[in-house]
Amino acid sequence: MQLSVYSNPSTDRLFIRDNGTVKEVVINNLNGNAVYRASSSFAAGNGLIDVTSLPQGMYIVKVTRQNGLISTSKIVVNK
Repeated sequence: MQLSVYSNPSTDRLFIRDNGTVKEVVINNLNGNAVYRASSSFAAGNGLIDVTSLPQGMYIVKVTRQNGLISTSKIVVNK
């Protein structure tokens, strides 16, 4: 299944569709530094990621599914 991360650009939060199949979510800045990480507990939630603490800019979202499939997506955070 294709990764679906929205709204993009975002000002306050991101939503990951089908979060019940998610094992881990990592958001990296363009320097490759992880600025957000959530493990298996993410699947139990509502699929929302609060990005209000992230500075404005572009980020890479890496989603690892429980079946091992890894998807990446670029997002933009606007303030």
